[in-house]
Amino acid sequence: MAPASKSHRAESAPLARDVQRPRERSLTIIAQDPGVLDPRGRPGKRILRACINVPAEALQAGPWGYRVQVVDYDTTREREYRALALDEKKDPYQQASDAELLRDPRFHCLNAYALVMRTLARFEKALGRRIGWGFFGHQINVVPHAFEEANAYYSPDDHALLFGYFHGRSQRTVFTSLSHDVVVHETTHALLDGIRQRFMDPSSTDQAAFHEGYSDVVALLSGLSLPEVMRFVVA
Repeated sequence: MAPASKSHRAESAPLARDVQRPRERSLTIIAQDPGVLDPRGRPGKRILRACINVPAEALQAGPWGYRVQVVDYDTTREREYRALALDEKKDPYQQASDAELLRDPRFHCLNAYALVMRTLARFEKALGRRIGWGFFGHQINVVPHAFEEANAYYSPDDHALLFGYFHGRSQRTVFTSLSHDVVVHETTHALLDGIRQRFMDPSSTDQAAFHEGYSDVVALLSGLSLPEVMRFVVA
């Protein structure tokens, strides 16, 4: 009789542990606007900056995420800028010089995207629910160099936040997409429109004043929530 074969119990491969993706990522922004300088900054790095946390998500070039898509098209010059592709693990402008922050349109895209996402996340955290936009669709367009004009506004018809640029007194170009207050202010208009659309209808002067005043307060508190801004103010 042939010897009984030894039974072999199949050894299952160890289960791979689910790698938990980070829920937030840190990005460098201009804390207020390029005219606010950090007196403690090193030579060549004097613009007051901040690192903020935004929801981590899979991004296409733009940045283009689930709720926000940056579309960098200049209608005045009929020019489309190269989209910014973000590495999931890196903050590409953490060590950038002031000159690079000012001249690189891709940083302008990042600055606007980060502030819009931070404002959206704070509203949703405070209300405990997802907030829709005031138009059909889940995604708002953010245009950092929309036109050559000293203006920026929320356009529900275009499903967009439009930021202009203009030549200042020093003949340097001023980009409204680099202003913390302007970006957060316009984002708040869009969020209020998503919470209660009829607030955009012109019924009285007080109604328009509410939209503007509320957006101003949110922008003010957003800036003061940054430790870098508070240290600058106290100093």
